[in-house]
Amino acid sequence: MKLNAYEPEPSVVAAGLLPELVESMVQMAGPLMGGFELFRVDKKRLLLTSDALIKQSMIKNHYLVLKVCPFEPKEINKFLKGKNIGSVVLRAGVKPEKYWEVRNEVEKGLEGNKTVHLFVKDGTAILCEVIFND
Repeated sequence: MKLNAYEPEPSVVAAGLLPELVESMVQMAGPLMGGFELFRVDKKRLLLTSDALIKQSMIKNHYLVLKVCPFEPKEINKFLKGKNIGSVVLRAGVKPEKYWEVRNEVEKGLEGNKTVHLFVKDGTAILCEVIFND
């Protein structure tokens, strides 16, 4: 996982247009920034990751990657405290009956106005903050 992560619009993925999207992003970033790598979180979630920061209309969410660490809700909560974060969107393959238990543990005592998206892959947590809100 690099500095930035990009969540493609589901319609782009469903239409099989991901290679074209990546090519347009490479052209926007320019040759010095390097490429974009595919990072499959799970069966229904994928991200593109790069050190380049660009804004592309076919990207659902543009993220700044805050931290990559083991998926330990209490440790994640400690990291988030004092960073003006108030809520966490859990984007993980958590069993539905465990969703609120895990989310409440991660959000316990958070006081802020920012939201973080928490992706989980193979026991690894990826904490991302949305960069553009429009």
